[in-house]
Amino acid sequence: MEFKKYISKNIKTTHKIAQTILEELMLDINHAQQALIVILKGELGTGKTEFVKGLKDFLNIKSNVLSPTFVVMKVYDINKNNSVFKKLYHFDLYRLINNQTHNLNIDNDLANISIQDVFNNPSNIVFVEWGEDIPMLNKYKIITIEIKMANERERKITINYPNTSAGKKAKSKVDKLLT
Repeated sequence: MEFKKYISKNIKTTHKIAQTILEELMLDINHAQQALIVILKGELGTGKTEFVKGLKDFLNIKSNVLSPTFVVMKVYDINKNNSVFKKLYHFDLYRLINNQTHNLNIDNDLANISIQDVFNNPSNIVFVEWGEDIPMLNKYKIITIEIKMANERERKITINYPNTSAGKKAKSKVDKLLT
């Protein structure tokens, strides 16, 4: 994995970074045995859902992209021409991992919503907020994107690019986008 940090000065730039990264990663056929899985790390309010919203037009998603915080999962149809990807799943596991009233095993909770079926389907793109410490995810190839507040308006976005040609192309394109 290769790590790269970027500063996004506004929402429009965050959306462009998201689109540029995904455009290249979608071309990478190395994920063919599983979904394209991205873990989004960051504190509350740093822009994880905004990052996913930036993919709406790029993937030709017809419905509004909304935060899945209260429902855990949102599913969107991908209508992009010639795409092998058919669904975008957006999970927010905050409530599951921070549920103080129940002492349940997180893997059991995730099994109840059939998350492994989603991860094992190569026609899915999956974004998971608050998924970095979920043991079940360790068996999958995952891209991690961390978003931190640089200041009130700017975000620092750190991406661990896979060491593939698509990962290198995505890194190069985002570098050019921001220079």
